Amino acid sequence: RRSRSTFNKQRQAAMAALGATRTPRVLCVVCVLAVASLVGATSVNAYPSVTPGQVLPKYKQTYDMAASTAIMICNNSGLVGAEWAARWGLVDIDWNSDKRNWSTVQPMNNEENMLYNINSIRAVDPTTITWVYRNGIKALPWFTTVRTKLEDPKYWGWFMPYAHCNPSPGVYTCGPNATHNLYHDFEQTPRGDCGSGVECGEYVFNHRNASLQSFLLGEYFFGPTGGANENVSGFYVDDGWSSAGPSEMDKDAVQKMGMSAEDVQAMEQAWKVNQAAWRAKLVAEGKFEWFLFYGGQQTAPGWSQSDPKSTCQSFMTANCGEKSPSQNGTLFFGYSRISHHEAWPLPYPTQDLSAFLLVRGPYAFFGYGWTGCADSTHPFTRPAALEADYGVPQGFCSETEPGVFQREWTKASVTLDCNSFNATIKMK
Repeated sequence: RRSRSTFNKQRQAAMAALGATRTPRVLCVVCVLAVASLVGATSVNAYPSVTPGQVLPKYKQTYDMAASTAIMICNNSGLVGAEWAARWGLVDIDWNSDKRNWSTVQPMNNEENMLYNINSIRAVDPTTITWVYRNGIKALPWFTTVRTKLEDPKYWGWFMPYAHCNPSPGVYTCGPNATHNLYHDFEQTPRGDCGSGVECGEYVFNHRNASLQSFLLGEYFFGPTGGANENVSGFYVDDGWSSAGPSEMDKDAVQKMGMSAEDVQAMEQAWKVNQAAWRAKLVAEGKFEWFLFYGGQQTAPGWSQSDPKSTCQSFMTANCGEKSPSQNGTLFFGYSRISHHEAWPLPYPTQDLSAFLLVRGPYAFFGYGWTGCADSTHPFTRPAALEADYGVPQGFCSETEPGVFQREWTKASVTLDCNSFNATIKMK
């Protein structure tokens, strides 16, 4: 077993080609910036618009069960194991994964670490679809692409300042660096080296600055650690703006940034424009995003996460048939749970899988949405039923009697009785 210091040295050497280097220290008392003149914005109309829940990826169509599995995963004790992860059809690596290692690097290299992990998975099985994490709201300085911009005052217009620290465009008066001038909180913040003059914390993208879009559609989503790398075929893009402010940040974030209700509304609209732009480009370039699924972060719309029997009939009625949304979008169906924060032992694995096989179309994934990081209480079990060969569907599901739904596959017959909430998958 390698020591942590040896492991980090070897990993840093492997990452050196990605250019994860420190930016020279920049000090200023009053910084006059010209970000908007540096980079022109990419038009949202540059790519065809996409509709979440209805758009299809450019991935290969498959009904193979093992290839139709998906998992959003992180590992508290190190990298996600490549041999194990490669058994899944789609693997999304969360930013928290292996944090105990990447947070000790100077400066931190979270982006490169995720890429290193998915490269190792793809080395085991090049057909595995591998995704990484991005945040559309929080500017996280443990990402190299973000840190280098926070270190350089000419890009500060891409981030939200503290109230009264930015009295006029391009002018910052609260100190010499990003730490003093730019708003950040510490909700999910690792401690360590986040760059010269950049305190580790969650900074906030300023979507109202039109030139930010070029950064998002360029280096951030499509740089060497993102979509420009052939092994990155999609993203989980986290968080959002609402009338209450940015999600998963301090409750007084809006006040600390000096934003009025009108400012918040403008920010929400600007974020939605940028979100539409990166989604359109992702799909146009053969990538995908978790929230483009027909299905939320955890499971399919209308299927209760913790009490699926109560929604079985309504879900199946809405999704059983040729014209159903599950047939004509890209479905994600997650395992039911005991409660939101307690998934194991899986309470209804056969019912969940049966419902999936009954309603799925040619683009569909089944498995785990966000469930936390792997540890003794989060084992991320992989039931044997995920390895079975059910063949391909012969037509669509039908309600054969009130509350009972069936579908024939070439190698299995699938039945779900919503009255008793019993399910069977009978192999032929």
